[in-house]
Amino acid sequence: HASVGSRSVPPGGRGSLPVTPPGQPQMPQRRGDDLSTPSRFPAGVSLANGRELLPSRPLGGEANARSRSVAGAPSAGGRWSGGEGCSSAGSCSSTCDRCDGKHPTDKCPHFHKDRERHKDAWVNYGRKAGPLQMGSSGGNFVLRSARVMRQPGDGSCLFHSLSHGLGSGGGAQLLRREIAGFLQQHPSLEIAGDTLEEWVRWDSNASVSDYARRIAVTGWGGGIEMACCSLLKNVNVHVYESAHRGCGSEFKRISCFDSPSASKTVHVLYQGGVHYDALLPLAA
Repeated sequence: HASVGSRSVPPGGRGSLPVTPPGQPQMPQRRGDDLSTPSRFPAGVSLANGRELLPSRPLGGEANARSRSVAGAPSAGGRWSGGEGCSSAGSCSSTCDRCDGKHPTDKCPHFHKDRERHKDAWVNYGRKAGPLQMGSSGGNFVLRSARVMRQPGDGSCLFHSLSHGLGSGGGAQLLRREIAGFLQQHPSLEIAGDTLEEWVRWDSNASVSDYARRIAVTGWGGGIEMACCSLLKNVNVHVYESAHRGCGSEFKRISCFDSPSASKTVHVLYQGGVHYDALLPLAA
């Protein structure tokens, strides 16, 4: 996750884990996520950009992933949960411990890993002007009227949502295979200064070929998949969250995966934690 137009890499340099800045306590390094519980990047690619929206995604039903999470700590699948505004260390603050943004740590839409474990971990450290993001931010745009098109919570919700927005009628499974094929064919494609191969390795500790074979049939989608879909289908993918908890039809745009040759824009709604739905803007 890191920021709008940012191409910087962690202090440790590309290809190595970020290092703790001077004066900060050292934290133990952990091995990458087990391949049986692949994580995903959150949202935001202007195609020279990209990164993750969702927390880490274990394979299997979305409801099961919720029940396995442990408050205030990473679960076996890599998700974090806890009190609003509380970090995994137990501290409560309006400043995110992962990206220094103005939101609770466990609600971070940009990073799902501990600060020590994700790319550009320290790029925002000490910034007063707000966090940078690796993809294009959503700006201040609010969609005033839209209809939520519910999608199955079967582990393929993002692919269902993207397929609905594309309107091609191919379905989630076909889109999975197409995105997997795009990944395998373009491992050297650069997004925000790093290749898809590097993004996949950092996010899932897998090779592009292994990752693509898996995502072709199972696993939850995230920023990598939205970036690939945008380029593959020549569309913009815009991600929103509800502007009002519980009710209302206003949606704040939080990330944009924009294609230079986009023919249309696909709108998806991030429902928090583990789910996406399709979003259909209504005429004013």
